[in-house]
Amino acid sequence: MENSGSNRMNLIAQCRIFWALGLACLLAWGNPVGAQTHHDHVLERAIWEDATAAVPVEQAVQASFSPLPNTSLIRRGYSDAAFWIRLRLPWPSENPLILRIQPPYLDEVRLFESTASGWRERVAGDHHPNASRESADVAFNFAVQANAQNQGVFYLRLQTTSSSIIDIQALTPRDSAEQAADFERFMGINMGLVAGVLIWAVLQYFLLNRDQLVLRFIAYELITLLIALAMAGHLSDTVFADQPRWADTAFNALVAAGTTVLAWFHRHYLLPYGLSKPAQWFLHGVVMLYPFQLVSIVLGHPQWAMQANALLATLCLLVFAVETWRMQHPDRLYWAMVRVVYGLLGLMLFPLVGALFGLEIPVQPALYGVTLHGAYGAVLMLLLLNMRLRQQRQQAEKFRQDAALAVLHAQQERHHRQEQDQLLAMLAHEIKNPLAVISMVVGAQDKTPRMLQQAGQAVQEVKSIVDQSLSLAHITLEREPERQAVDMADFLADVSDALPDLPDRLHTEGLDGVTLHADALWLKIVGQNLLANALRYSPHHSTITWVVSRQGGHWRVEVANAVAPDAWPNAQRVFDQFYRGASALKVSGTGLGLYVSRHLARRMGGDLLYEPTSDRVRFTWLIPV
Repeated sequence: MENSGSNRMNLIAQCRIFWALGLACLLAWGNPVGAQTHHDHVLERAIWEDATAAVPVEQAVQASFSPLPNTSLIRRGYSDAAFWIRLRLPWPSENPLILRIQPPYLDEVRLFESTASGWRERVAGDHHPNASRESADVAFNFAVQANAQNQGVFYLRLQTTSSSIIDIQALTPRDSAEQAADFERFMGINMGLVAGVLIWAVLQYFLLNRDQLVLRFIAYELITLLIALAMAGHLSDTVFADQPRWADTAFNALVAAGTTVLAWFHRHYLLPYGLSKPAQWFLHGVVMLYPFQLVSIVLGHPQWAMQANALLATLCLLVFAVETWRMQHPDRLYWAMVRVVYGLLGLMLFPLVGALFGLEIPVQPALYGVTLHGAYGAVLMLLLLNMRLRQQRQQAEKFRQDAALAVLHAQQERHHRQEQDQLLAMLAHEIKNPLAVISMVVGAQDKTPRMLQQAGQAVQEVKSIVDQSLSLAHITLEREPERQAVDMADFLADVSDALPDLPDRLHTEGLDGVTLHADALWLKIVGQNLLANALRYSPHHSTITWVVSRQGGHWRVEVANAVAPDAWPNAQRVFDQFYRGASALKVSGTGLGLYVSRHLARRMGGDLLYEPTSDRVRFTWLIPV
């Protein structure tokens, strides 16, 4: 009960950890790139959608722009259109500003500024080499100066195959640099979390156990880490520095792969707990759809693949939440934590998915939801896998104990069969001689008194062997000994009736007024075995003593007899089952008497001890008062 309570407290503590992590995750959505806030100098934003994606800037500036809410985040979902965004900055301005545009995976961003000689055009985006950028920042930066010529008005043209989510701020150079540093710290923390979890999973797989689910988790976290690296701009800076379009293709392929391994891993995680057939088919279909998404991305048509990917990710998390609430588990606390984790995973992805489809969700993590979801989801799943690992260890320990118990039972059964075989062999050997005597007497024509006496002794020997064999059953009885009042003198008289030669040789002391409170049948078996052994193995006509005294809370009964020099029993084996000394082999017997007697004495709360003197064999029988 104490271990059960301790395990319950550990589970409750872990449940609190889950809620704390979930709260931290949700709080992190508010400001994913650091605690610092920077003043945005954009006075007004307006947007116009160019459905043909072919209108030049001269015509675009004449179009009817729609005002945007006073927020830096613009959401327009998936579209083939080009979006023109008009920005109005304060002017005149003495100091230049930095137009900082995020996220870093936009295909193409063009900035148009009116000058005396016409429209000045600058280009950025992940379809263009990093070397052409105006700064080394992961975001797309343009240095701008409001003046009388442009009157503080600038036009941005955005066209991308991914969801048109764009964050535009006009910052001072110092604020822009600080925001870039904040972003680096943010990405570093997220990638550190994912990398740490990935290292744990690799060590777990290669050092502890080759769990296939952990291997799938490794693949899941590896894709998550690669997505984070791409979001931080490291893939475009290194692997695809001279091939920017391939960097965009690789990023889209990784994002689609992220949803694929999401479905693959969680399907196998939930499968042992009773995942429904429709859920299994759906998740399997998500995995099988990835090759078609990949072909579309490589052929230069990633839009439908990315839109389908966002929808599939949403449906996957919805399926996880529904299935975990539908399924049951014997460990209710553990399963409550599973439900909490999958609920948090869905909540963390909701702002991102809503922004991808153009919903008005005023949440900054719309830009970095994939990274946040991967990092915090990795930590949450790490805790669940740790709990699953502990449960597997507990089950393995239970299986080990059950196996050890089965082996023990098998050994006991084998030992029992060996004892039975040994008992049968002993009975066949010991009964053979008395039966031969009886058979000889029965077949004789003239039966002399001597022959009849020998037959009677043979019958008594067979009866003694049968009685001792039957007494062996009392050891394995499940019943508790009965407490009955037994007068010592009457008890000894009953034993003497069963042993005709005993009264002439027995000398007793201390019987007067001794009343035993024990099982009468078991008392008779023990007393008869002790006295029968004394008669059988002591010289004829020698005295057998039965001395009773009080020792604390026990009656002490000493049974002693003389013994021939070569008939001393082995003190170490005298109570062993089937043990018989060398000289005892000349006399009929089973080797069970003392073995059974000691067990019965102990079952009654006493004991049977072998305490020889210098010239006599002596057994001390302790009986509780």
